[in-house]
Amino acid sequence: MKKYHKENPTRKLKKFWPSLTNSQALEEYEFLLQKQSNVCAICSKPEVRINTFTGKPFALAVDHCHRTGVVRGLLCFNCNIAIGKLKDDAALLRKAADYVESKCLTIITDVNAETSGIS
Repeated sequence: MKKYHKENPTRKLKKFWPSLTNSQALEEYEFLLQKQSNVCAICSKPEVRINTFTGKPFALAVDHCHRTGVVRGLLCFNCNIAIGKLKDDAALLRKAADYVESKCLTIITDVNAETSGIS
């Protein structure tokens, strides 16, 4: 089985572009990678997880809509896991962002009030 995986590195890409050949799926992935300047579509950072077997960073994950199968872009492991944990639900993602921003602003306001002597 390991030999098959080594000889077929594009095997996972085919599930995102089933109508394409392996080489066409790889071309599509490389096009997205170039379009995104080799960084995650969300955080704009390269993948930092290192494959312990190769010593190289893992490839960015192909993000897709689970309802339609449409590819949205390429994501780093952390961003891919984050949106997955929130079930790819845009409303829930917005709610999480609002929560983080509101709690951060409250803390900053409290700290600024303390340091300026305002009660």
